[in-house]
Amino acid sequence: MSTPSPSPAQAPSPGPVRLSIADAQTEVNGLSPELATRLRDLMRPFIADGAAGGPDDTAVSIEVNETLERPDGLPGPRWIVLLRGEELCWHAQADELLKYLEWLAIAESLVGASRYVVFHAATLARDGATVMLVGPSGAGKSTLTQHLMQRGWLPLSDDVALMEVASGLLYPFPRCFHVDTAWSAQTMRHDGFEQPAALAGFARPLRWASGGHRVTALFLVERNPAGGSARKPIAQALAAGALLTQSIKTQQTPAQIAAAAAQVAGGARCYSLINGDLASALDLITAG
Repeated sequence: MSTPSPSPAQAPSPGPVRLSIADAQTEVNGLSPELATRLRDLMRPFIADGAAGGPDDTAVSIEVNETLERPDGLPGPRWIVLLRGEELCWHAQADELLKYLEWLAIAESLVGASRYVVFHAATLARDGATVMLVGPSGAGKSTLTQHLMQRGWLPLSDDVALMEVASGLLYPFPRCFHVDTAWSAQTMRHDGFEQPAALAGFARPLRWASGGHRVTALFLVERNPAGGSARKPIAQALAAGALLTQSIKTQQTPAQIAAAAAQVAGGARCYSLINGDLASALDLITAG
């Protein structure tokens, strides 16, 4: 799709925002100095500005063109987002632009990852134990993760679990949590979170689990707000199949992803978890 030449509304960014996400190199170009600073704050754990490499090392190239010409006729700037030269969308609000760039950089980088199998799951570690919470959006993984942290667990992720193919170990993926916007900055500080780029609905833990981990307990989470919580053991093969359905496309083959799912489930105690009453669900997870 062709894109009209924009009329700049602000001075150009002094340079690209360079990111290293999983093992993919990503650049975001064209942001104003103010927005580039905010994006760097939002993506701080993934910043790779000091990394060596040439243009061929960049797997994902995102361009942002700022213009004062808006198709809705309203005053103010709009930002046109392009990926590999193709126009994707435009935004009129800076916060919405930053949220979209965070999502786009993560999503496109994971597709290019070659060292990892990626699952849509929350993972936490404590005292040699590592739990993985698997389930669709809305199952309560993020809420359980936040409250497990209050019980001394350290997160590897709340929605993206990175498993290194060569070692079979899971590593932290320090992406911001997407949280209820009712959270206040004061509450986040008290609970060990920060609010990067002053974005409502985004919170990043101040502490993360370190090193590689093997899952010791895997829970298939199902939300049941009208009832209580319960867990029951399930076959490892069933857990592996459910985990496979929550895989995220990378450079790995379907056979490699299936083998990784079987490896995770095969080394863990596997349960189904009805997530009803929060306190009871947390007790069932931490019971081992």
